[in-house]
Amino acid sequence: MSKHSSSGDWSTSSEFEELSSKITSEKEILALFEKMMEDMNLNEEKKAPLREKDLGTKREMVLQYIITAAKTVSQRIIAATQTNI
Repeated sequence: MSKHSSSGDWSTSSEFEELSSKITSEKEILALFEKMMEDMNLNEEKKAPLREKDLGTKREMVLQYIITAAKTVSQRIIAATQTNI
């Protein structure tokens, strides 16, 4: 399986690995996981099965969410600057 996502979630595996090395504590992963679910406007019914996932799965979900969110922000900034030229 390729390290690159077909939907472009991250451009290189090194970007994923760099972020991965920074998010290591269980407390940090769980806090970011809850924030991610809040940002996604999930109701409690949808959050419950996600909370049952193992820590490794939660960590991967958080990392992918952060990378995708960062790319979305970057794309919005680029689009905004192009319309102002």
